[in-house]
Amino acid sequence: MKKLLTSLIVPLLLIGVAVSGCKSNNSSVNTVSSLDNGTKSVSIEVTGAEFDIQSNIVKTIDVVYPGSVTVTLNSNQTTGFSWTTEPVNSNPDVISQYDHNYVAPEATGIVGASGKEVWTFQPKATGTAMLTFEYSRPWEGGEKAVRTFQLTITVK
Repeated sequence: MKKLLTSLIVPLLLIGVAVSGCKSNNSSVNTVSSLDNGTKSVSIEVTGAEFDIQSNIVKTIDVVYPGSVTVTLNSNQTTGFSWTTEPVNSNPDVISQYDHNYVAPEATGIVGASGKEVWTFQPKATGTAMLTFEYSRPWEGGEKAVRTFQLTITVK
């Protein structure tokens, strides 16, 4: 009886562990629970592959006040390109930038691998705002806006 139970339970546990380790590569909008007050926050990521297909991407999201919005964009600073530190904000009375960081690539052993730039925004009031991000070489004469990301945010 013990052998029968062991032969049934162990494979089921292994399958459960294998399935729980799988993750989606979907880069669409995800809603995740925030750490404060149980409010909802919205996270959006645009990958390098998406920018390879289309250099100017436009998306729209909704967020419930007082949640937060996290934007993650593919970035390879070894090329001299970077995203605008503070994107153009059409309505700072509705949403404001809280934080911006560059996240280096994981240790892949590949020289020049791309990382990510991550921004966090906090809604201030209900309404709509548009954030415009540009990927450029910031020096004089450098290439400007070779990639753009425009995000319209409706705070409810």
